[in-house]
Amino acid sequence: MQQDPRASVSAQSVLSERASISSTRNSFAPPSARSTRQSYLPANSKGGAASVRHMDALLCQNIHLSKLLSCQSEEDLQGYSLQSRWDVQPSMGGSEGAASQPADPMKMPSSGENANTIVGSLDIMWQWAHQLTQGLSVTSMSWNKVNKSILAVGYGQLAFGPPQKGCVCIWSLKNPSSPLWAFATSFGVTALDWATNSPNLLALGFNNGTMAMHDARTCQVEPLMQTGHSSGAHRDPVWQLQWVDRGAEAEEVLVSVSTDGRVCLWSTSQGLKHVDLLVLKRALHRKDAAGMQSNAASPSKSESALVEPIISRRSGAFCFAFANSGRSQEYLVGTEEGAIHLCSTTMTDHYMKTYTSHHGPVYAVRWHPSSTDIFLSASADCTARLWSRDHEVALFTFQTGFDEVSDVRWWPGNPTAFVMVNSRGCIEVWDVARAVDRPRLAHSVPDNIALTHVTFAPGLPLLVCGHSNGLLTVLRHHDIGLEQDLTVEEQRARLASALHTSNTVPGA
Repeated sequence: MQQDPRASVSAQSVLSERASISSTRNSFAPPSARSTRQSYLPANSKGGAASVRHMDALLCQNIHLSKLLSCQSEEDLQGYSLQSRWDVQPSMGGSEGAASQPADPMKMPSSGENANTIVGSLDIMWQWAHQLTQGLSVTSMSWNKVNKSILAVGYGQLAFGPPQKGCVCIWSLKNPSSPLWAFATSFGVTALDWATNSPNLLALGFNNGTMAMHDARTCQVEPLMQTGHSSGAHRDPVWQLQWVDRGAEAEEVLVSVSTDGRVCLWSTSQGLKHVDLLVLKRALHRKDAAGMQSNAASPSKSESALVEPIISRRSGAFCFAFANSGRSQEYLVGTEEGAIHLCSTTMTDHYMKTYTSHHGPVYAVRWHPSSTDIFLSASADCTARLWSRDHEVALFTFQTGFDEVSDVRWWPGNPTAFVMVNSRGCIEVWDVARAVDRPRLAHSVPDNIALTHVTFAPGLPLLVCGHSNGLLTVLRHHDIGLEQDLTVEEQRARLASALHTSNTVPGA
């Protein structure tokens, strides 16, 4: 691949860049083997710590300038200042790697085919690491809603075992070497999300069921507000958080889910106070209902068992997703037994619909960006599935091996494509307009370290993958257009056409 002429650097700069990468990797070495320079100096420390952080960021930005210029224009890099990264009025008082290869080289599209098809490759740009993340897993990631080059990452534990401490790192694409802010937490972080109306507010969920709110402008480790078990906090880990904007006339609220079976809505106007949106009940599968029918006292009871989607036992939740505009009151909840429930904020006692194709815990659900009828899911049963809102059985199942699928995301700018990551350390790009039985592109990360999360950098040809050992890998995708200039209606039509064609192909 020909290098961008703007990205030419001297041999000395290349050596400096490699030294920086080695320094980042050494953050996992014992303290005695590491540099004494601390990248997470507190804002109120003496000796000009703020100036040191500012200079450190400028030096690191220059070291990685070649890679940054290959992803964005020079205008995007000018005027960057650490001092102004949170100057938004609130509403309240790396390593190198080889390029990936197409999954099926014999079926590469010709130059005359639609530019929207998935071609090209994935190249590792750099890796993010910090000494605080040693021994922890990447559990959650969230891009800031205003400064979209800033990524908050939560670290904790995903496997069962004794509780561990966690940490949070605030990374920036404009400083790939060290975080803007990093701090340790008393409990493992399992979820986080930036607020929309107050973009300086970062909500955290922990593995002991509590939650906290931090102000990134102050860089204070002590939270602005937090919950305790006496105030109705979750009793199990908080696996996902999301700020939900209810319009200009209502405050932005926080929604959380946990394996204690509760979906909670939190208000921040007077501290973190909550109401339960829903208490999840375990879904009744059809085969269970058939077994109950033979033992039922009367036919009417067996019939009601087949229709009623809940029984008395609680069901834990791992993820949720609110629908796009038009059905903003509806949301999906993925559960630990494999069921996905369609719920509404106006219905707190039962589900609107239940989808039961998965045979293991559901780790992620994602509505299509331009459709309120199509969504994706990722599960521990080693599959990702594509669903229609009106069908209780998945339209398509995507599987290439026997590894847990930990996350899935729709591809920006391509309404028929998505990416999923698994516990084998493999990134797979699928396009239902091309094939539903094999990925269009497959890329394995170095050492096949298990992947836990994936997200796309807003407006840039970059995706960020989180690992089970605390590393973050930033990759660039080539020859995949981010902007297709398609209206929402055109995206829906293209998706519908692809799904219809795939359903009519023999063996699909």
